[in-house]
Amino acid sequence: TFGTPEIISEMAKPLKLIHQKLGDDGLLPYLDFSLQKEEKIYQKRSHDLKNALAHGINYQLKGDYDETAYAKAEEIYQDFIKQAPNKFDGYFELITLKLRENKIDEMLGYINKTIKMNPRYYRVYWKAAEAYFLGGKKEQGRIFLAKAMQEKFPWSYLMGATFLEKEDREWFIKILEKLTKIEDGWDKPHLILGGLYSTISEEKA
Repeated sequence: TFGTPEIISEMAKPLKLIHQKLGDDGLLPYLDFSLQKEEKIYQKRSHDLKNALAHGINYQLKGDYDETAYAKAEEIYQDFIKQAPNKFDGYFELITLKLRENKIDEMLGYINKTIKMNPRYYRVYWKAAEAYFLGGKKEQGRIFLAKAMQEKFPWSYLMGATFLEKEDREWFIKILEKLTKIEDGWDKPHLILGGLYSTISEEKA
């Protein structure tokens, strides 16, 4: 019953754990092995979009050590979009890829594309916020995160928002605390506050 983002996240966890435990030198043999095996599957089953997306993400990770791998990641994402032009995942990964490549104009182009596709979808604003925060543009990031919260935003997302620093979360807390006093019967601000407070308490622990 998992959606695509959850599946991709689960598939990426082993490599993340290896990286945390063994560092770059320990990760690369496993990453290269994964790419070798996934490439064979991709050549046979390029229509398997979840596998293709995971494969592109691994190439994107490889690009941190070998920039030529970024081109392969983009090729996979563009093929993903051709096969599923109405799915956001390919565009979201291109946003991340262009940020890693420091191609900001192209990144903004994909952000604008996703917003035009569905201006009421919280994930497009969430992804834009993440890109801006990681790119050091906090003011724009806060604007997009506020827009995400205006839509049907799952407050639990905030618990995994590693791109938000403590000062950013405290900034949102001040605003939302005022909102809960004005609209005390509206439960959404309370839930978002809970997500923000939980991340701060985790830091203290």
